[in-house]
Amino acid sequence: MKILICHGDLKMDAIKQTVQDCVLGFRSAQDIQQQYDKVGWRMSEPEFRKFRHIAIHLSKYVGKLSEIAEQWEHAVYDDGIGESGVVIASKAEDIASAVGSLIYHSAQLSSLAGLQMSVCFLDRLTANAIRFAPESVFTKLTEMASRDDSAGG
Repeated sequence: MKILICHGDLKMDAIKQTVQDCVLGFRSAQDIQQQYDKVGWRMSEPEFRKFRHIAIHLSKYVGKLSEIAEQWEHAVYDDGIGESGVVIASKAEDIASAVGSLIYHSAQLSSLAGLQMSVCFLDRLTANAIRFAPESVFTKLTEMASRDDSAGG
């Protein structure tokens, strides 16, 4: 992991390199998703069927995360363990399954819409930075990324 903060100042070169790494990583994820979908995803035509099925899967995994959160909510408030008593890592396997699925299905949606995942991700971070950290270098993330590639490669 690159260190992005040095004595309170952000290292611009490190940020730029990390953004480029992000773009390459998302491009690779989207490429592998597209290749897999050719052999392992049956609901492809018409496009709306694929979109609908992806949306169903996304809802399932967000629901699984909500179920985990609800269990913790009851443990905190009903059993009195306190919020500091919640150990996120205790559900790491369940969270990993959900995260992997959310990334995969996000890649599918990006590909289906002709988008680059990295642009979607960096645009979201940039928008958040503009709102919550307007003086930070993170407001410039989308400017640091190259947008001239086609979706997925």
